[in-house]
Amino acid sequence: MNRRRGAPWIRQHSAGGVVIRATARGNEFLAIKPAHRDRWQLPKGTIDAGESPEMAAVREVHEEGGVSAEIIADLGPIRFWYRMAGRQYVKTVDFFLMRYMSGDPADHDHEVQEARWFPLEDVDLLAFRDERAVVTRARDLLSGLEGANPREVASPGPPIVP
Repeated sequence: MNRRRGAPWIRQHSAGGVVIRATARGNEFLAIKPAHRDRWQLPKGTIDAGESPEMAAVREVHEEGGVSAEIIADLGPIRFWYRMAGRQYVKTVDFFLMRYMSGDPADHDHEVQEARWFPLEDVDLLAFRDERAVVTRARDLLSGLEGANPREVASPGPPIVP
């Protein structure tokens, strides 16, 4: 625990992914709408004991997004502060650029009311500024990687229809 302005801050560490798939229309990213929330965000969650951030990101994408994906690059962390139930939290989320492998967003878990694919240009639908920046970072990195060999980066298999 850390003290900031006299109040205890509880540290949390999570991981998540910007999952990309290639379609005939272009690259798309996966977003989720959590249960009881009317906002789109990236799949992410708490790192369990014994897990690495990478392991947690792959697991959370599968649980919340219903898809299997593999990490192709580290996008770095975001950090934010929030208050809930009278407590103060500082949360770090490690994000990874991930390649869609298989699965259907409809197979998400109970923590999510909807998961679906969106064109990379629709980054503004995400509720949080830091997550929009992470997707923009992923898009920029993907552009550089695509110059080398786009089929290896975002096109592991047939796209699924949302």
